[in-house]
Amino acid sequence: MIELDINASDKSLSHRAVIFSLLAQKPCFVRNFLMGEDCLSSLEIAQNLGAKVEN
Repeated sequence: MIELDINASDKSLSHRAVIFSLLAQKPCFVRNFLMGEDCLSSLEIAQNLGAKVEN
């Protein structure tokens, strides 16, 4: 498992965490993900691409 800890719930880092998680060959766990509208849209796109997203 890959663990990502985002410092201070940064919007840009939250988007990158979603993107990098899509590229990973292992499950990823992201801490401090910013739950803003833009970041949630990124999660929705990841789900549409086949990622399993848990809250």
